[in-house]
Amino acid sequence: MHWPGYDSSMTRVTLDISDELAARLRGRERDLDRIIASGLRHMQPGESASEAVLEAISSLLAARTPDEVLALRPDAALAARAATLVEKSHDAGLTADEQAEWQRYELLEHFIRLAKARAALQRQSNS
Repeated sequence: MHWPGYDSSMTRVTLDISDELAARLRGRERDLDRIIASGLRHMQPGESASEAVLEAISSLLAARTPDEVLALRPDAALAARAATLVEKSHDAGLTADEQAEWQRYELLEHFIRLAKARAALQRQSNS
């Protein structure tokens, strides 16, 4: 299989993975290199990717006043899910999927905090 941006040469790698993950990957063996590459991009976003996401969020929030940005809060469902993941991480531990979900929440929270910091600076400079 070949797609743009990937070298067609291959190296054999043996991995120990959970039974749960193995079951999810069954039938997708031909896509494993692309799945792993995608996962690595999401696990370790580069500075430019982080900046791009921050700029996108800032652009989305630009139509709001600084006070509206500072007042942003997660909706009840998101807050409840995050609380569930925190509790589960302390009790039984998170599955790989839940860990990835938690990391996405943390990344989103980070960007929202940065947007709020920008809004606070803007509000100060407008005073």
